[in-house]
Amino acid sequence: MYPNLNNNHVTIELLRGHGDSLEITSEDLEFLTIEFLQGHGGSLEVTSEDLEFFCSSSPLEDKTIAVYLQKYKTKKMKFVRVYSDFIEELDFPIPGVESAERKFTRDIEEVQKTDIQKDSLHHLIRSRSCKLSGKINQMYKTLKEGTLDPTLQNIRKYKSLVKNAKIKVLKEMEVILCTCSASGHFILKENLDILQCVIDEAGMCFELDTLVPLVCHTPKQVVLIGDHKQLRPIVQEPRVKQLGADISLMEKYQGTAHTLSIQYRMVRVAKYLVDQRKVKPEDVAILSQYKLQCNIIHKMLQKTHPKIKVQTIIKSQGSEWDYVLLSTVRSLPEDEIPETPGKSWRRTNLGFIEDENQMNVGITRAMQGLIIIGNRNLLKTCKIWRKLLEHFENIHAVIPADQFLAKGAQKTKKTSS
Repeated sequence: MYPNLNNNHVTIELLRGHGDSLEITSEDLEFLTIEFLQGHGGSLEVTSEDLEFFCSSSPLEDKTIAVYLQKYKTKKMKFVRVYSDFIEELDFPIPGVESAERKFTRDIEEVQKTDIQKDSLHHLIRSRSCKLSGKINQMYKTLKEGTLDPTLQNIRKYKSLVKNAKIKVLKEMEVILCTCSASGHFILKENLDILQCVIDEAGMCFELDTLVPLVCHTPKQVVLIGDHKQLRPIVQEPRVKQLGADISLMEKYQGTAHTLSIQYRMVRVAKYLVDQRKVKPEDVAILSQYKLQCNIIHKMLQKTHPKIKVQTIIKSQGSEWDYVLLSTVRSLPEDEIPETPGKSWRRTNLGFIEDENQMNVGITRAMQGLIIIGNRNLLKTCKIWRKLLEHFENIHAVIPADQFLAKGAQKTKKTSS
């Protein structure tokens, strides 16, 4: 069905594991390429024009990847972030040209709040480091001020300047960061020779989105990174879901995946936030599977701790914090919980708690400390939660809520004295 994936000259690697894979992939990006070349006996000729694609499902994940790549300055890895035309038009609208109307998504709103000028393509071509920036900025200024009429000829001339500048900057890069859909942009498709394509959070990408960089660029090596046991692609239409649209390409290939043995974010629930000193509010997040619960918690914290992040587990995919409090919400008196509950009872009383994908995401967002708040007896009616709780009990990481606060207060008092 997909000739590029069945090509003998194309190698597909799957890296599967819990937690954020970015922490290893950014460090091992070059290693993956070297390993690939050695696997071919060094017979593949690599030129300065060969590039690596690092794709993701959203612009927010591009930001996270960029942060990690910036940490490895000793490798002098040149990278650029490529956004869609829509986001570029938000920053630099062309006078006299109507922009396509599009509904603002959470990702676009977050991108607008983010400082993307340093490493994004549409800002780099307007910076001093680009030789054509002077002409671009001057022409844009005259168009904006109205001293130059936005005629079809002038608009085409301006767009031609922008296009040539983008091609020049792209040719100087080693790594291109973009979403899967943005990778199909004609400037990337017509001017780049991609050696390797790395797709992060591949378990959350629609199969068709994943295929965009593979079909448009036919890279020699494809690396899919993610965890198909976490969130699947979100499909709202039931009939489309029945056809398998929520199954990612990574899940279809997961039988050949290499499982990562090191977990960078999953921690033992043995530390408590109250034991720590100088924890910044922005390093703490409260997660829940229910929007209503998040809204109530957000209102309670708004006046005293507005910087603490409160959001649903689905929205937390791809993010990480030092400390995470996970609220499971559901609760029942012990005498109302049957010894052998049926599927219908669990569906009514557990709801989203039984969703293994959301559970997997929720418990892997913390880098230093994780606290799960819930009804132990109710959670144990779910097989996967029962196994997790038994593990935590074996390492003495499960305690009643009233004792947790009391012990935490005593420990803090003793430590600070």
